Amino acid sequence: MVRFLLVLVAGLSCASFAWAQQAVSIPFAPSLPSTFVIDETRTVHVIIGDVDTVRVAHARYTFELRARGDSYRAVLSLVSVEELTDQPGEDGSAPIGIALPSRALIGLPVELTLRSSGEPGELLNAEAVQQRFRAERENSGSFESPVYERVPALLVGIVAAPLAAVSPCQNTSLTLNDPVTRESETPIETTTLVRVVRTEKVLRSVNQESGLARVEFNRVQGARERDSDPNAILQHQLSIHATCDVDLESGVTRSAIVEMTSPDAFTLRSELTVTPQ
Repeated sequence: MVRFLLVLVAGLSCASFAWAQQAVSIPFAPSLPSTFVIDETRTVHVIIGDVDTVRVAHARYTFELRARGDSYRAVLSLVSVEELTDQPGEDGSAPIGIALPSRALIGLPVELTLRSSGEPGELLNAEAVQQRFRAERENSGSFESPVYERVPALLVGIVAAPLAAVSPCQNTSLTLNDPVTRESETPIETTTLVRVVRTEKVLRSVNQESGLARVEFNRVQGARERDSDPNAILQHQLSIHATCDVDLESGVTRSAIVEMTSPDAFTLRSELTVTPQ
C-alpha cells in the first residue's frame, strides 16, 4: 500500500512538472453577446512644483461586447463617477484632467472596436464624444481644445482607459514563471533620439478551482540618444505594471491592479473588477 502511494505521488509530481513546462493558452474568447459591469477606483498623484495633489475617484461602467465581422464591437457606458477625495485639487493641470474619469461622458454609449486581445481599436462615435467634451469645456469657461480631444486615436485611450489597462494581460500563451520579453526601438523624426519600448509578460499561477490565471505585465518606455549605450537610463521614462486575474474560459480579465509611474512625480493606480451580467 505504501509503495502504491509513493508511486502515485511520484506520478502526480511528474505530471505537475510537465504541465508547468507547457505553455498555457488563454485566448480572448468571450461568448457573444456579453455584458459586464466594470468598477474602477482610480488614484492620481501629481507633484507640480510645490503643489502635491492626490485625487481619488470611483467609476462604474457597463460594457457590452458584440460581434463585428472578424473583430469585436463594444459599447462602454460610464454610469457614475464619485469623487472620494476629501479635499480635491484643481482640474487645471493636464495630468489630473486626463487621468480621472470625466463626468461629461456619463450616459453616453462609447462605441468602439476591439482588437484580438480586447485592446481598444477604433472609436466609432468620436464626434459624439468630442461634442460632450466641448460642452463641458464651454460650461467651465475654457475654450482651448487639448490635443487628445482632436485626435480620435488618442481619444479612444482616454475614454476606454479601463479596457486599455487590462488588455496586455489578455490573449496570452505563456509558460508558468517563464517571462516573455520584447524590446523595440523607433527613431524619433527630426531628433537624435530613438523611442525605446520594453515589455515583459509572465504567467504567475493557474488555479483550476477558481478558474483564474494570474498574469503580470510590465512596460517601460522612454527615449535615448541613437549612439548611446543601449542599457543607458531612458529619458522621459514611463513605467506600467499590471497584475491581472484572467478567466480561463473566456479570457476576460476579472480583476486587476494597474500602476503607471514616471520620474516626474506622476503616479496613477487603477483597481478594477469586472463582473459578468
